[in-house]
Amino acid sequence: MILRELCRRKEVEVIATEACPDYIHMYVSIPPKISVSSFLGYLKDMQI
Repeated sequence: MILRELCRRKEVEVIATEACPDYIHMYVSIPPKISVSSFLGYLKDMQI
């Protein structure tokens, strides 16, 4: 899965995911060195 690979690159642990037709819910553990907003920006920049 693409999202799991992107998370692995940033050392973010994926705990749970749920995909819907229009969006994805993710429960993740982000290391303290990365802010939530910068991680989400990273995912958006990858055009997920």
